[in-house]
This record gives sequence, structure tokens and C-alpha cells, in this order.
Amino acid sequence: MIRLRSFPFFRTLVALALFSSPLPAVTITYSIVDLGTLGGGSSEAYGINASGQVVGYARTSTGFQHAFIWQNGSGMQDLGSLGEDSWASDINDHGQVVVFSDTSKRSYIWQSGTDMHDLGMVLATFRRRNRLSAPRQSQRRMTSWC
Repeated sequence: MIRLRSFPFFRTLVALALFSSPLPAVTITYSIVDLGTLGGGSSEAYGINASGQVVGYARTSTGFQHAFIWQNGSGMQDLGSLGEDSWASDINDHGQVVVFSDTSKRSYIWQSGTDMHDLGMVLATFRRRNRLSAPRQSQRRMTSWC
């Protein structure tokens, strides 16, 4: 007769077989939402948080691009240009938005109910298409606020 206590590996397998149950299947659904523009012909979304708030830039009727935040129910909100052109690259779950200005070549943080806060970082090497790689100091500062 084989005793299970002499085979700890087999004991574990038997326990797993008896007490485990298959995980339920998870269905993920997606929907496409037209975010609109700020009066111009195009917009791009760059970030989304767990609450479904979306950030990016949209063209205005004058041809400039402005950073925006969009949320279901209230639509697109213009965060301003900070000169001529700006764009929002990301948003965290607290609703804090990283905004970049082409005019001043600086990064800012925006949060509802507060003024734009200058992070004091020069955007010498930042590329718009590499939007998730904001200047390293800016990322550390943003992380410390999260």
C-alpha cells in the first residue's frame, strides 16, 4: 500500500484536483465613441484612465491644436493652448493630466478645479508620437502625485 504522506508532490496534486474549479470565461466588449473636435477637422486620443476619461488634442476652428479631456456625459473640454499648440499625453486615475506646450516647450499638470501647474521641464527631446515617454523627471514627479 502506498501512503500519500510519503509523496508530498502527489498529495498536492490530489488536493488541487479536489478543490480547484475552472475559472469562468470573461467576455470583453468594446465600443467606439466619436469624441468630436473643438471646431476643427481632427482630434487624437492619447490616454485613458479607469474612469473612462480620455485625453489628447483636437484642432480648433482657427487651425491650432488644443489639449482636451473628454468624459461621458459632459463631452470634450478644451484645456487651452498654452500659447499656440498643446496636447495632453496621459491621464491617471486621479484625473491629473500631463499637458505639453509646443510654444513654451514645457510640460504642465492639469486637474479639474485647479490652474495649470508648470512642471518646469524643458521638452528638448520629447517627440509627440512617443507620447508615453515624457521627460524622465516629469514622470517621477507625476508618479509622486498619484
